Amino acid sequence: MRLFNYLILFSALLAIALFAMQNATPVTVTFAPGVSVESPLVMELLASAGIGAALAWLYSLWMRVQFSI
Repeated sequence: MRLFNYLILFSALLAIALFAMQNATPVTVTFAPGVSVESPLVMELLASAGIGAALAWLYSLWMRVQFSI
């Protein structure tokens, strides 16, 4: 079962990476008035996917800590 989970994770990450590489045009992201960044869309897609994965991992870690207490 663990191998199946790794295969699903690998295929999802591969799909995200392939989708992101097809979108290499530069775009501008505005965080706040006067604060904007121009970078390729692939970097922004991968960064947002990475941040989302990190937040999901932190949430699951927090739930495990709460469950053990």
